Amino acid sequence: MKIPDEIYDINPKSWLSKYRKTSVTYLVGMGVFYLVIGLVLQLAGNSLAQHFISNYQIPSVPISITLGLSSGPLEEIVFFGTLFYLNGNYLMVLAGGIIWSVLHIFNTSNITSTNLAYGSVFFTIPHIFFSLRTWISGKGWFAILFHTSWNAIVLGIQCTQAPIAFQ
Repeated sequence: MKIPDEIYDINPKSWLSKYRKTSVTYLVGMGVFYLVIGLVLQLAGNSLAQHFISNYQIPSVPISITLGLSSGPLEEIVFFGTLFYLNGNYLMVLAGGIIWSVLHIFNTSNITSTNLAYGSVFFTIPHIFFSLRTWISGKGWFAILFHTSWNAIVLGIQCTQAPIAFQ
């Protein structure tokens, strides 16, 4: 009996391998799958930080359209694409993804232990595997587009919720 492609690709045992399919709709589905896991992990990470770190504040990052729209392409190219195309070693790409993920702890304007972005690190862990698999499947352009689109959605939500200051 053949395992359906979707079931195979969401199985954690396959998270370091190429996707079985690489159509745009399939990759969108995989991206959403990893995003949902990331959001759940982010909520768990924030809850753990609030529980174990006294006076913990979930950080808010200043809104920047330039940073929000440029970080997706830059992060994908630097931490995933370049490493993959320079040596083709999946483990090097995984290492780049881990570094990228850990750096998200500094997504805060106040770098103290009570204000680090622990939840952001938890959120990015599944994206490591999404990006790794997308790049090694020959669809790095899609990883860039998906990451940029996600950042644009988050930026749009932040902009609609931010108080407007008139001077």
